[in-house]
Amino acid sequence: PLTRGDILPGVTRQSIIDLSKSWGEFDVVERSITLPEVRKAASEGRLIEAFGAGTAAVVTPISAIEYEGSDIEIPAPGDLTHRFFSDLMGIQYGRIDGPDGWSVKI
Repeated sequence: PLTRGDILPGVTRQSIIDLSKSWGEFDVVERSITLPEVRKAASEGRLIEAFGAGTAAVVTPISAIEYEGSDIEIPAPGDLTHRFFSDLMGIQYGRIDGPDGWSVKI
């Protein structure tokens, strides 16, 4: 969520949220998470991937997070990271159609 100021609102961030909702394959939820939660999910094999997003980076895989002196290993890049990157770039360059209203021919 955008309430703490450490995650900025932006077109890429919102595009990823909107695109994932348009796929209709999973629930999209925004909430704060803690590093102990991330560490536990990783140790239980439930952390399947992580990425950062932004205007210049589009989507960039995260392979590890250092926490309390050790690395939380994350499989990277994952299928979703590839899919977001591919779909966003495809939409930007007109190779694929995006959600309604995303592209306008001029």
